[in-house]
Amino acid sequence: MKYKNLIKSNLKFIIAMTVVIALGAVGITFAINIDTFNPIGINIGTATLGANITYLNGSSATITSTGKLLPINDDKTEITPDSTNESILKIDFKLSGTSTNPNNTIMDISLNNISMDCELKSEYFKWKLYKEEALLSSGSFSPKFDSMKNNRLVLTNTQERLTTNEDKYTLLIYLAESCTGDLSTCNANSGSYNQETLLNKSFSATMKVELSTGNKKTNTRSTTSTSACSYTSVSVPTCNTLTYNGSSRTLITTNAKYTLTNNTGTNAGNYVVIAELKSDYKWPDGTKVAKSITCNIAKKDVTITPIAQTIAHGGNVVSDISKVTASGLVSGHSISHVHLSTRNYNVGTGTINASAARIKDSSSNDVTDNYNIIYATGTVTIQ
Repeated sequence: MKYKNLIKSNLKFIIAMTVVIALGAVGITFAINIDTFNPIGINIGTATLGANITYLNGSSATITSTGKLLPINDDKTEITPDSTNESILKIDFKLSGTSTNPNNTIMDISLNNISMDCELKSEYFKWKLYKEEALLSSGSFSPKFDSMKNNRLVLTNTQERLTTNEDKYTLLIYLAESCTGDLSTCNANSGSYNQETLLNKSFSATMKVELSTGNKKTNTRSTTSTSACSYTSVSVPTCNTLTYNGSSRTLITTNAKYTLTNNTGTNAGNYVVIAELKSDYKWPDGTKVAKSITCNIAKKDVTITPIAQTIAHGGNVVSDISKVTASGLVSGHSISHVHLSTRNYNVGTGTINASAARIKDSSSNDVTDNYNIIYATGTVTIQ
């Protein structure tokens, strides 16, 4: 993700901070997958300001947590800056202002460019921001907490004074249990939140430090009620009717409403294409779970016909590829082997039968399995 016109030449940025979260099933419960972080962005006001940021999660500036962020009990003793629980996404960084900043430099820490499926706008999808291991602010991604205007969520409740002193900040993101006890029966409990609705959803955002000058202000959050998620029904995609032609084929026509994986094939046979819906769409059965669709590239018909031969009584027909014709071959393909025979031995006319044909491409690769071979008969004259 690029931060156009956000980075000034006098600013340092050495941490990576784009959160990409995809929820999916792991075993019998749910999990959040965290992808690689990208550089943090810095927004500034009209003054010439600077910030020094040190990323603490590793020298590679990368956080990966695949299938580990499971629903966790929302307990202060468990969700803390020193937590090692893999069910919590933990982002540590140190922040200080440059020595040339005015004394009244202030800053906010925010998530920008937020993109998330409707179901994730839930009171159970939470975050906590700590400063020097003391809770600074906390909230959820529900519009009941903040309507996130312009896809932006300010994490600091009150603007922080930015000085040359280095302070450590920790952001925790996690999925809180909607009820206590066995999650497999959670949805059956009266009034509990159906966490199954979080399956196959996605969340992404860019963390930014926003610098300005002036007096510290308290953030006034704009809230709205949670509304029902509205989706457009999309038909499950169908396979294109394809026959082998030696080239790579598109198995299902692409559509802006879903993404397709493993959607090309060359050889005849079956292929499993995965169709995953984008935001705001559902399948006709009301689900958003990815569909596995089996597509097929049919074998190409080729007809092999023996060329007429004249032989002496008691002789045999010539069994050679030069003694047949083939119709229906892909351009550049040819017969590499064929067996010809006859069961007629008396003077007169009879039939020539072809069998055991092999076909090669222009690089001499055997491509016989991509063809449905039809054998015609030829004529033999016995003198």
